[in-house]
Order: sequence, then structure tokens, then C-alpha cells
Amino acid sequence: MADGSIEYAYHSLPNPARLVFDFKNVKSQLSSQSLDNPYVSNIRCYELWRSESNQPGVRVVLELKAHMKFGVRVHESGLDLEMTAIEPPPQTYTPEQQTTIPDNSNSQVQPETIPQRQEVTTEETKPAENLPTQVEQQPQPQQQSAQQTQADKNPAQSEQPAQKQANASIPPVTAGKAIVRLPQGQLDLEPADADPALFFTVPANSTDYVLGPEDVIELKVLQMNELNVTNRIAGDGSITLPFLGSVQVSGLTSTEVSDKIAKQLGEQFLQNPQVSVFVKEFNSQKVSVIGSVTTPGTYSLTGPRTIIQMLAQAGGVRTDAGRGIFVFRQDTKGQSTRLGILRENLLMKGDPVWNIWLRAGDVVNIPPQEQISISLFGAVATPGVYNLILGSESTLLKAIARAGGLQRASKSGVKIKRKDASGKESIIDVNLDEILSGKKPDISLQDGDLVIIKESFF
Repeated sequence: MADGSIEYAYHSLPNPARLVFDFKNVKSQLSSQSLDNPYVSNIRCYELWRSESNQPGVRVVLELKAHMKFGVRVHESGLDLEMTAIEPPPQTYTPEQQTTIPDNSNSQVQPETIPQRQEVTTEETKPAENLPTQVEQQPQPQQQSAQQTQADKNPAQSEQPAQKQANASIPPVTAGKAIVRLPQGQLDLEPADADPALFFTVPANSTDYVLGPEDVIELKVLQMNELNVTNRIAGDGSITLPFLGSVQVSGLTSTEVSDKIAKQLGEQFLQNPQVSVFVKEFNSQKVSVIGSVTTPGTYSLTGPRTIIQMLAQAGGVRTDAGRGIFVFRQDTKGQSTRLGILRENLLMKGDPVWNIWLRAGDVVNIPPQEQISISLFGAVATPGVYNLILGSESTLLKAIARAGGLQRASKSGVKIKRKDASGKESIIDVNLDEILSGKKPDISLQDGDLVIIKESFF
């Protein structure tokens, strides 16, 4: 749903093949929808939210079955998107190459101008401003069917992007197929083209700890006492064992390590070896919790943890905590991303979609409420310096209430001394009777204000 003209921008993500559209002044109730479509396998839609803007926005993510050429046409009743499958780029993407491919790479999609349809010749069209002007002509439907038939003959070609996307969205602590649960409410995600699956992927297996460098493991082999050792995993992810030498264990669970060692022993030395692995020290996976919590610090992930579990481990949220909880995480390209969560949605309303799973290296920050410091002297019960929460709690009447109320005060004798950024001082005369009677609004105080209330002698 939209009022007025449609404003949008797009991002093309080459690996896996996706199209991302951001719309301004648009609302949507669609969160995710699987499609039986030759070109698009899934549509994900969610609202965009920015704390500095009240304008509604929607992001639409199209998960493509193959690399596409596409064209956009805007008319009175909406936006049309037409796509044609093309052959994927000749090069084969490796994990190292994926980290260097820019988001707006033209290797995945090439926009094109779509010829006007006969049935909508009366509608005014508007091509996207940032689309190229020199493009290939849109193929006829017969050509599209031929290309789709070719894709059907080679299913590995069309399924490869979807498989890469599934692998990219699985957190390090998971095995098997992960699930992405997107919130249906507002989303505060930076940068704008970040994939929300980075934060909202639910682990398929949330019970096993994944080993990494600096972890300490205890190994026991029932038939060989020489292998009953305690080892710290080296920086390259390996441990050194008698008879076996260097064994790579980083990225594996303790069960997977015991199976791996048992297999190597069974191939060379023992028949049906009995191997057990126990994690003595959890050092490789750590999460930092800072801000308004009882015990800020860096905590080891002894197993998969949600954000609520980690906040509880840090002693809980202090009373001076602000409205927002921010989670910082690196994506597969090493770029820092940030998810903003309203504390009310997570801790008060208890919406489980915001109770995201944390990963090694995450930083959880709960900024305190912004405060101002004011001085209040004169005819109040307890004159002094007070810290007030910025906003509705930092008004003149709230400050007087914090000071115990008025004591023989002259309600027309209130002055506020205030300095601007240059240090120049000004004096504001206030009549409390007019504020108390509702004739004038309460006055918002600023950091450093000096409030003087004169006594009444009558």
C-alpha cells in the first residue's frame, strides 16, 4: 500500500542471486512467501525502520533461481518487474572470491527497458532513473520458454545459487538446514543492504559447541593410555597427538572430533577404538556485553546462547538502560553490521523473534538513557544538583518534584539561567501559576541549567 508516487532503489546481489528493492512511503503485511515460479523461489518482505525517520519503508528480497536480466516499469497502480533468465557468469565463485564481489556487481543482473504492453498503453510509464539506457531487447515468451527448458535439463545449474544461499545463512554453530524468521514489525538494520538472515537465522542444531583456537580439550582413548591427553587447540585449528601427529579440529564439535580421531586410529592402529572428547576450557567463542547491564564484560559461549540468556548471564539490565539494544556482527565479507532492537519488544512484550541467537565475536550494547544535569536552588525542600532523564522527565515541574516540592515559594519569582554553546548566559523568567493552571506548557530544561526559586514573604 502506498500514497502518492513510488520511490525505490534496488541492490543486485550476485552470489547467491538476489534482487533487493527498498520502497519509501510503502507499507506491507507480507513477511515471506514461497513461489511456484520459474524465476523466483521466494519473496521476503519486511518493514524498514530508522530511529531518525518516521517515514515507512519496505524492503522486498527476491530469491532468484538463476541469474536474471530484469526491467522495471512504474505506472499509476504500482510497479511491474519482468525478468529473463540468462546464463550465469563463466567464473566459479569460491569463498575467497565471494568476499570481494561488490553488492552492485553487474555480473548477476543487467537491468533492461521493458517494451510497453498493448493492454496498458494508456498508462504512463516511468523507467527507473538509475537503469542503463543501452540494453538488450526483451525476449519474446517463446524465447523464455526455451531458456527455461534448458534450465530444466540442467537442474544443477538452477539450484546452485539457492544452495549457496542456504550455506551462507547457516551460523557456525549449526548443522543441517537453518530457518530464517524475519520480524513482521519494524527493522533497524545497518547498512541498508545487509541481509537480515545474518541475524534472524535459527540454528538447526542449537546444542553442540563448535571448537576453535585456544579451546582446551581432554582426549581419552580406552585402548591407548598414551592418547589420554589434554590439548590446547593451536591458532591454525589443530592439535598434535602421539602416533597421529597434527589433527585439524577447529570448526568441529566434540562428538565430530571423537569420531574423526576414532576413524584415524581404526585405520592404522586399533580395532573399534573407543574415543571421548571433553571441552575443559571454552576460549574461542566470546561475546562482549557492554552498557547498562549489571556486569559488563566478555563472556565465553559455552554453547549456543540467545540474547536474553546472555543478558541474564551479565546480571540483567540496569534501571538506567535506554530504549534500544544494539547487536554488532560481522558478515561473510568482514563488514560490520548492526541490528537495533527495541528493549520493550524483547523484554517487556517478549516477542521471541527478537531473541536472536548470538555468535562468536558479537558485541551487545545497551546504551544508558541520556541524562542532563541541572542545579535547583531556593524555596524547595531539597536544593541541589539533579540528573534528569532527557525527554519527558527533564521538565521544570519534574525537577521541582525531585527536589521535594516547593517550600514557601513565590510562584512568580522563578528564573532559569542558561548558557548557549558560545558560553553566553541568558535568563528565562517563569510564572509557575500559569504552568500549574495549564495556561502555559511545562518548560523543558537543558543540560547545565540553573533554576532559582525565590521565597515568598507573605
